[in-house]
Amino acid sequence: MKLDVNKQYSGFVISQAAYIDEIQSEAYVMEHTYSGARLLYLGNNDDNKVFSISFRTPPYDDTGVAHIL
Repeated sequence: MKLDVNKQYSGFVISQAAYIDEIQSEAYVMEHTYSGARLLYLGNNDDNKVFSISFRTPPYDDTGVAHIL
């Protein structure tokens, strides 16, 4: 499936597109127009499907104490 840069799909605008030879995948960086959430989509013919959500957790200070428990 080929997606066009600067076009909107299901509320997401494609900001970057590239083919990655090492993993035989089309990579798309998208941004949700309402929330600003960013999405990296890798399209390929692999049967294994993966989903991940991540978020930043900056420390409150530079003492080296773990901020995630």
